[in-house]
Amino acid sequence: MTNSPKLNLMRTILNWTDSKMKHRKRLPNHYERVYILKSALQVMAAESERMPGLETGGVLVGFVDSSLKAAVVTAVSGPGPKAEHGPYTFNRDRAFCQAFLDEHAAHTGGVVDFVGEWHKHREMDPLPSLVDISTYRKLAANPDCHLDLPLVFITGMEVLSKSPPIERFVRAKAFVFRRDGFVSRCLMTLPDEAYVDLSLSRPAYSSNVPFSSPSR
Repeated sequence: MTNSPKLNLMRTILNWTDSKMKHRKRLPNHYERVYILKSALQVMAAESERMPGLETGGVLVGFVDSSLKAAVVTAVSGPGPKAEHGPYTFNRDRAFCQAFLDEHAAHTGGVVDFVGEWHKHREMDPLPSLVDISTYRKLAANPDCHLDLPLVFITGMEVLSKSPPIERFVRAKAFVFRRDGFVSRCLMTLPDEAYVDLSLSRPAYSSNVPFSSPSR
């Protein structure tokens, strides 16, 4: 029995999808979970809504909690006053973001540091663009960055009005990159009191503080 062109096409798509899934499973699971403190998520949402019609973003600071097998983001920066914003492009103010990183690292005695970047997409269910994928794979491969697994958060927006532009924050999605690919991770929020003293050599996580539902 001869297979129809439609059936052959479907098999090709399924084989391609299966190969992609196998490739993703080979990526490291250093970050089985990704968390963000509630206040940091609120900053990201507010900054995203503050620039309707334009992309924006910033840097992520945090640490790896081996007890949770997780990356924890404790703070996010805004774009900075000299950032460049476009409808589909964004370049952060590097001096502003570096000062933000330095301040948080100094305040915690080096417990927290640069763990990645965030930016906004003007769509409700954001995914990394081809430019994003190329950029962050290069970041993971750059030995000067000392960051093998950069986190990338992308905020998704609902367009409520085009004139005047009004957008509403919908969700933030988390991705873990390395030099040869990336995986998505469910982004969970933690109350700020979960980590009571980041100035300690080992962040003090309080197991009595409940996790919240995933960011949506």
